[in-house]
Amino acid sequence: MGIAVHRLRARPDTVTIVVGLGLLGNAIAKRIAFLGEPVDVTGYRDFSWNSSESILGEIQKAIRTADRENMEVIWSAGRSGFSGSNRDMEEEFNLFSNVVDCLHREYGKRFTLNLLSSAGGVYEDRRNVTDVGHIAPLRPYGFWKIQQEYFLTDRGVSNRIYRIASVYGATSSKERQGLIDVLIRNARSDAN
Repeated sequence: MGIAVHRLRARPDTVTIVVGLGLLGNAIAKRIAFLGEPVDVTGYRDFSWNSSESILGEIQKAIRTADRENMEVIWSAGRSGFSGSNRDMEEEFNLFSNVVDCLHREYGKRFTLNLLSSAGGVYEDRRNVTDVGHIAPLRPYGFWKIQQEYFLTDRGVSNRIYRIASVYGATSSKERQGLIDVLIRNARSDAN
């Protein structure tokens, strides 16, 4: 994982920083580059995902380099996966909240956080999602994703929350399953 920095022409006063260059963050960075926007990933890959200070240092370096008034952070980062323990997820939440608190204090209204949350984690106990407000996590992963969402709104951080559904994953009940796969399996079992 790492950080990608975009100097968007659509909003010349804003730098967009993608934190976490895994599956989703990388796809976002590539899409922005495909649209013709300048992208810089050099020098932003070597930091510790165990230290909010390390992540903040890289974000602040990116802001200084970009020389922009406003900042959009796309948070697609995370050390723990769907099967993360409560302790792992709590540590990840603490890291996230420390970074967001510091950025919000320093940049205020010039800072917006775009959180890539998890539809699969938030709605894991739902057979069919008919009400986006009815959340039903079964694992620490989903619980702590919801805590990230609540944290942003409780703190008054300008934000956009995207509950991303994994469109990949095994269909075996013993392996990780994407939300789309689960919905298809449920539809097939209902048809029988």
